[in-house]
Amino acid sequence: MAGALVAAALVVAPLVTAGATATEPVLKGEVGKLEPWSSETNHTDYWAKLYADHGAVCYSAKGSTSHGKITDGGKTVTLNAYGKDWYGDHWELLVIKGGSDYNNVIVHPKAGVAYASPPNKNNQADVSHWIVCKGKTPDTPQPEAPSQDLTCTAIVVDYHRALKNGDHINISYAKDKQVNAYVDQNIQGGWNTLGLRFSDGSTRPLTKAEVKSGVINWKYSALIPTDAYTISFVQTNETDTWPDLECGEEDAPPAVVTPSLSYTAPTCAADGSVTPSDDANWTSTKNEDGSTTWTAAPKDRTVFTEGAQITWKVPSLTKLSPTSEDCRPGQPDPVKTITPASTYDCTSTSVSTTTTTTITPFAWNGEKWVLGTPETTAKDEKRPMTAAEKKECPLPVEDPKHSEWKDGEWVCGDTTVTQTREKTTTTYAYNDEGTAVPTVTKTEETQTRDLTSEEIGEACDLVPGEIESVCVGDVPFLGYEVSLPEGFETVDGNPVTITFVNPTEGGENFVADNQPLSGTLLWPGASNVAPKMWPGWELVNGEYVKTDGNYDWTRKGVTVRFEVNPSYSTEVFYPEASAVCANPPVGGGDDPSTPTTGTPASTDPEALAVTGGGISPMFAVAGGAVLLAGIATVAFAAYRRRQASAE
Repeated sequence: MAGALVAAALVVAPLVTAGATATEPVLKGEVGKLEPWSSETNHTDYWAKLYADHGAVCYSAKGSTSHGKITDGGKTVTLNAYGKDWYGDHWELLVIKGGSDYNNVIVHPKAGVAYASPPNKNNQADVSHWIVCKGKTPDTPQPEAPSQDLTCTAIVVDYHRALKNGDHINISYAKDKQVNAYVDQNIQGGWNTLGLRFSDGSTRPLTKAEVKSGVINWKYSALIPTDAYTISFVQTNETDTWPDLECGEEDAPPAVVTPSLSYTAPTCAADGSVTPSDDANWTSTKNEDGSTTWTAAPKDRTVFTEGAQITWKVPSLTKLSPTSEDCRPGQPDPVKTITPASTYDCTSTSVSTTTTTTITPFAWNGEKWVLGTPETTAKDEKRPMTAAEKKECPLPVEDPKHSEWKDGEWVCGDTTVTQTREKTTTTYAYNDEGTAVPTVTKTEETQTRDLTSEEIGEACDLVPGEIESVCVGDVPFLGYEVSLPEGFETVDGNPVTITFVNPTEGGENFVADNQPLSGTLLWPGASNVAPKMWPGWELVNGEYVKTDGNYDWTRKGVTVRFEVNPSYSTEVFYPEASAVCANPPVGGGDDPSTPTTGTPASTDPEALAVTGGGISPMFAVAGGAVLLAGIATVAFAAYRRRQASAE
C-alpha cells in the first residue's frame, strides 16, 4: 500500500504543480489526491467500479453517520473505527466533496485522522458530502507487477490486467526533468470515459480493446524537447527501474535557445527576486548604485539566437524602507455588497432576478485609506421556478359549472315537479413538483318548480262524466260531460275537440272542435232539420236508401276521443235499432243488404216526420237537463252497457 501511495504522489505532483497558483489555500486536514470534480464523481457506483479489485462497497453521506463525522467546523471528515460486523475488513476509499473544482481522494484512509475538504475558488470549501467505501482484502494473489519495454522513443508497459484509473508511467530525464502519462477516468470519447492524460496537458481516449489488453504503448520522446538525453528513472505503478538509457547523437547540431530574465520588484515586506531562464548559464555583478548586472552564456550543446539579449541590469532588490512612500499600509480590499432581488411570475412559472453588485474601493487621502466612489452593476437572470416557489403562487380558482335543469317525472295529481342538475366543482392542490393538479367533484342539486297547466294536462286524462248516445225526438245525438283535471286551467269557454275515430285504416275521422265541457253533439251523418238524416242512410229521389257511406261506420260502436290537452277516449254505441232515432221511419228493417225505399212513415209515437221540426241539441246548455231526464231510460241503458263493457 505504501508503494501505491508513493506512486500516486508521483503522478499527482506534476499535475498539482501545473494547476496550483500563488493563491492556492492552505488546507486544514490531511490531503490525499486532489482529483478534478465531475458530475460522475458524485455517484457511489463510479468509485465502486474503480476499486472493484477489493470488492468496494460505497456509501454517500451529507452529515455524520455510523461511518464517520464532519469535524473542524465543516472543513474535515474523520472516520470511525472499522466495525467488526461490517462488510469487508478495511476502509478502501474516502472521497471528500465541496464545491465543483476538486475531490479529495484518500486511498485506504485511517480511522481518527481528519481529512481535508477540497479547495474551491481559492478557498477551502465546506464539506458538502462525502463518500466512503469498504473493501475486502482478496483471498487470491495480486496480479504480477507491470513489465516494461523501453526504447529511446517509446515505452510499452503491460499491466497483466485491464487498465484502470490511476495506472501511470513516470519517466525522468536530464536528472531533474520528467514526463508522465496516466490513465484518467474523465476523458471524453474513451471507453467507460477512460483515456490517457499526458504531462503536457494533452489527452487521448482509450478504446475498449486497449483497456482490456492492459497495455500502454506511449511514444514519450515527443514530450522531450532535446535530441540527446538520458533516461535515468522509470516508474510504472509500484515497479521502479533505473535504466540509464542514453539517447541521441553526440554530433547532433546544438539546440538554438533564447535566454530570458525577469525579476520581481522589492516590497515593504520582502526583497525582490530574479528569475533567469534555465536554458543558459548565468553570472551576476554588483554595481555601485545597488543594481546588479546579469550575463547569460550558452550551455553545452546550445547556441543563442542571433542577436539575442545576453545582459540585463536589474535595479536594487533590497526591501523598501518603511519610511518610503511606497510602504504605506496596504490598500484594503474593496467593500463589496451583492443584493439580489427576485420577482416571481406565477403565470409563466419563472423567476426574474436582478443582482445588484456595488464595489467601493479604498482611496489614499495622503494620510490613510478612505472609502472612494462606489461602482454599481446589475445583472438580470431568468430561471424556472422551483417546486417550493410554485407552491407559493395562488392556486387557480374556477367557478362551479352547472348542467341544465332536468325535470323529474310527475303523475296525474302532481302540481309541482322536482328538477335536478349536476354541479361540477374543480379545486386545485400542488403536487411535489409544484404543479397545480385539479380535483373534479360532481354533486347533484335539486329544486322544485310548479307544473304548467299544459304539463298537468299531459299527465292527466279528462275526468269523464256521463257519455252516451241519446235521442232527442227522432234525431241521434252524443250526450257528454267531461271535467278538467285538478290544477289544469283554460280561459277558452269551448276548449273541447271531439273526434269520432274511423276504425278503417286511413279512413277520415269526424272532428268537431270548439265544444263546451258538457253538452250534446249531433251524431255524425245525422241532421235535425228537414230533410232529416241518419248515419248509414241517404235520400235518393225523396226516398231513404241504405248506404255504406254517410258515417255508417259510427253505427257499430265507435271510439270517441275528447281532447283539451288532457284527453279521454271511450267507446260509444249508436242507439239500437228499436230506438226512435236509430233509422229513418220507413217500412223496412235495418238490414243494409235489403235496402228499403219509399216515403218515410213511422208508427212510433216518439218519431217525427222527415220534414218535421227537430228539438234543439244543446239541451245540456239550455234546458238540457229536462230533456235528458225525458230520455233517461235509453241514455242510462247505453251508459250501463258501456260501463259494464269497460269493467
